Amino acid sequence: MGKTQKKVEKKKSTSKYANAEYEPQNAKERIEHELHLLNVRKQAMTSAIKPTVHKVKKATTKRGASAKKQKKLARALMVADKEEKRIELAQAKAEKRKIGKQLWD
Repeated sequence: MGKTQKKVEKKKSTSKYANAEYEPQNAKERIEHELHLLNVRKQAMTSAIKPTVHKVKKATTKRGASAKKQKKLARALMVADKEEKRIELAQAKAEKRKIGKQLWD
């Protein structure tokens, strides 16, 4: 008995389009196709059933929470100003370096 080669089997794709004859070209077509399949399987929500939507009243914030929010905003503005100054200083230093480099040559 001689050596025999093992039969190489291709792994089957587990994608939902593996055995489908339809190949979507873009995302819109893919979504429409999926919706169509869901409607066929009766898994999609029908448009006849409309969910009820209730308005949610926004409660007024308490004084302490409001003060805390104001402090956070003030702190954020202060940090943003510091960051802006730091960036401006870095740009000025870069310009000075550039000018010095040109003078050196």
